Amino acid sequence: MAETWIRLLGPPRIESADITPPQPRGRKAWAVLAYLALSELRRTIGGAANAGDPLRLELPATWHCDVLELVDSATSHDADPRTFDGQLLEGLTFADSPVFDSWLADQRYRLDN
Repeated sequence: MAETWIRLLGPPRIESADITPPQPRGRKAWAVLAYLALSELRRTIGGAANAGDPLRLELPATWHCDVLELVDSATSHDADPRTFDGQLLEGLTFADSPVFDSWLADQRYRLDN
């Protein structure tokens, strides 16, 4: 089975060599995907915070996400960060959601440096 990539750097898209995977519809779906990939939220069950691991995007073995690879390469040095190009969610704006827009600006700055 061919690898599938979630591309959040540059214009967001999902790519695969052997199929045309469905794409999330709308900028909010892409925003949630990026937020899950980069967040440190804790799960909340029944109103009480779970002391388990932070909520994190977990992908099947043949799926990859450029943002996760870039963040992981900063600590593992396995991947060359120069192979990842573009700004996080490039071309999408969220002026109608100032809190998310602020988070996105912070993440773009963090990933660019």
